[in-house]
Amino acid sequence: DVCPNAISLPTDLQIEHCLGWYSPTTGTSDYFNACDIDVVSVPNNSVGYQVPFSGNAYIGLIPIYNVANDFGFWSEYVQTKLVSPLVNNKTYEFSFYINVANYNNDYALNSFGAYFSKQAIAKSDFKPFTNILPQVKYTENSFISDTINWINIKGEFKAEGGEEYLTIGFFGDTLNFDTLCNYIDFPCDFSQFVTYYYVDNCQLVEKENQIIIPNIFTPNNDGENDIFYLDFDFNYIEIYNRWGNKIFENDNVLWQGTTNEGKKASDGTYFYIIRTDKNIYRGIIQLLR
Repeated sequence: DVCPNAISLPTDLQIEHCLGWYSPTTGTSDYFNACDIDVVSVPNNSVGYQVPFSGNAYIGLIPIYNVANDFGFWSEYVQTKLVSPLVNNKTYEFSFYINVANYNNDYALNSFGAYFSKQAIAKSDFKPFTNILPQVKYTENSFISDTINWINIKGEFKAEGGEEYLTIGFFGDTLNFDTLCNYIDFPCDFSQFVTYYYVDNCQLVEKENQIIIPNIFTPNNDGENDIFYLDFDFNYIEIYNRWGNKIFENDNVLWQGTTNEGKKASDGTYFYIIRTDKNIYRGIIQLLR
């Protein structure tokens, strides 16, 4: 809404000037934009130098900060509400980019992710979220320590349905997580460390679910493969025997190996026509009791 002009403070959360984004905790996530000419400018700012992956701005945050003799772990996150809720059983791909700042980067992490939730997650303190499994996370067998190149984190997941909020940051067990010391010219003090990351170019895309249609099923009431199962939404299904006679049709019921009159269809080869909103699928299904 306006140009950021300072690093965020608890009483002045500059992240909120990036419309739609905010901090879900008392952490002080930051907003950098080329419109500023001082500490939160782009590409030069108070924590380093970095050209945006795209556009003229990015977000900055401390994923985890440990000062054991002071207040323990401090974590910063960013959160936003989606334009619309995710749809049950739909597959989505989420992608975002991160980069390590030149300063305040004593250590590198390998725990960074994105969590989609039905309700906004929030904390009245600065402690990290624990016991949360992000749907998308960094999975490489290495630490995120690059201060020059943007690192892409992306992954696919199937929605439960109703997820409306996205939270980005550190999701890990604070009792058992790994770090990499970025410096080798002095002993690393693991009781006190800080790291800072830029975040840019978040994209959520609905994927076309892969259509898998079985070619055989065994409706013998043994509890296994008894139904011509389709794991996608369809509008209409028709089943024909080898002579071209339609023996079954329905708009919302899977075929269980019977005719529309309820009689058991004999073993053999049948032909199907399945209609969805976008496509018509034709093929052969083998019924074997």
